[in-house]
Amino acid sequence: MANEWMQQAACADMDANIFFPSDHDPLIRNAEMVLAKKTCMGCDVREECFSYSMKHEEGGGIWAGLTEAERARHRIVWSRKM
Repeated sequence: MANEWMQQAACADMDANIFFPSDHDPLIRNAEMVLAKKTCMGCDVREECFSYSMKHEEGGGIWAGLTEAERARHRIVWSRKM
């Protein structure tokens, strides 16, 4: 399997919607983002997740504990390393 690391991710058995916070109530959105980021911080495959999000230019959601805006700031530096 090409993305075998995904099965080992801390989020593998979680509701994916948590990692793609909705635009409804700001308090709920914030709570979802906090939970997603906390889950990612303790994940054993966070580096693989980050690389995947960079390679595939994932636009939305929380990947490797980073929001879309946070990943955008990393993308230029990351692409220079590759």
